[in-house]
Amino acid sequence: MLVLFLFSLILFVSCAADFSFFGPKPYKPSLPALINPFPSEGESADPISFSWEIAGDRNQELYSYDLLLSSDGKTFDTVASGLTSADFLISAAIREKFISSAENFWRVEIKDQNGKMRRGPVWSFIYTQEDIPENGSLKPLLIEPLNDSLNISQSGTTLKWSFDTIQGKTFTYTVFFGTLENSLNELIKNTQLMQVFTGTVEGGKDYFWQVKAKDTSGNEYLSDKFSFSTEGQSTQNNILKLLKPAEGEGGQSILPKFEWEYSGSSPVSYYKLHISLSEGADSLFKDGILTNSYKLTEPLDFSKIYYWKITAVLTNGETKESVVNSFITEGEGFNQAPNQPLYLSPTYKESDVSLNAVLKWDCYEPDGDGLYYRIYFGRTANPPVAAENFEGKEFSVSGPLEKGTKYYWKITAFDEHGLFSSGDVWEFETEEE
Repeated sequence: MLVLFLFSLILFVSCAADFSFFGPKPYKPSLPALINPFPSEGESADPISFSWEIAGDRNQELYSYDLLLSSDGKTFDTVASGLTSADFLISAAIREKFISSAENFWRVEIKDQNGKMRRGPVWSFIYTQEDIPENGSLKPLLIEPLNDSLNISQSGTTLKWSFDTIQGKTFTYTVFFGTLENSLNELIKNTQLMQVFTGTVEGGKDYFWQVKAKDTSGNEYLSDKFSFSTEGQSTQNNILKLLKPAEGEGGQSILPKFEWEYSGSSPVSYYKLHISLSEGADSLFKDGILTNSYKLTEPLDFSKIYYWKITAVLTNGETKESVVNSFITEGEGFNQAPNQPLYLSPTYKESDVSLNAVLKWDCYEPDGDGLYYRIYFGRTANPPVAAENFEGKEFSVSGPLEKGTKYYWKITAFDEHGLFSSGDVWEFETEEE
């Protein structure tokens, strides 16, 4: 009887090997089959995608997954745990912390509801960025304003650019802007827009701008540098004044002495003298001048109209440029221009001038030619023309003028041959009562 009982028990166990007295027998999960990244393949997508086959066992339990990474294949760090799906995307932040450009290792650990765990095989991959061009070949494209644009409004302009971004990456932009080409300031930082307004700019100046794109991995891409010029006259002209030769003055020596005045607050390192036969005075004649004057040692041509200007180079690297003035060299046995008009009344910066002011001057013509005058008068430092072809040497301004007001005037003398000489701009102030 006992033998029969033992035989029956053995038969029951052999037929029900998958069961225990407390329910189904627990099984470890099956080993995960890794899918991506494939061993030894370069992985360049960002974010990086990891995937493996869903685990299973004969009990059809639910499982969770832990993803682990290693730089040496020995020591692993868990970068994601409790995953319920058999895939995971590595963010840029995790990639920067755990993944290098050399060989990397990964594996998956699987856990069932009973805490049973199995470790999957170790696979390797090499992270590359082959799809990301070198920083010098990918760069923002500047659109507006076009390079070397002229007469941009002083009220400001909108800088616009484009950028062929890399799929899966987020970019921000920093815009550099200013008048010093090699020392631009940040106009805006870390914006995701691809345009920015400059705000009010100074007239008659050259501005430069450049854009830097940056991705979340810290890669930077720098655009070309563009420039544009603003409309109007720069305020810097007010602090760099040309004295001699005066504007339009004729009969100048072919070895003239140039004089100017600088009234800016920043120290000057040196000056540049530009002289040419073109109106822009774009030819550098002398560099490194340390004083406010310079006399030529090589003669200019006779009976020519020359144009000149001064550039002040400051100790901080900034430059200030004067307006362009003209003068006419003396003739070789030909007609000479009138001398510069001599102002008599009102005197320079005279106050309490009558509201019915009379402008008086004198002028000498070396060839004895007849003279006529252009008269400038008004309330601005660059006064408008008040009279043309005036033949006298006294001019009654149309009045009465306003009380306690500053006025400016200037005289240009012409001879019968069209040669001319201009005086400086003088100012006076009318009486209060």
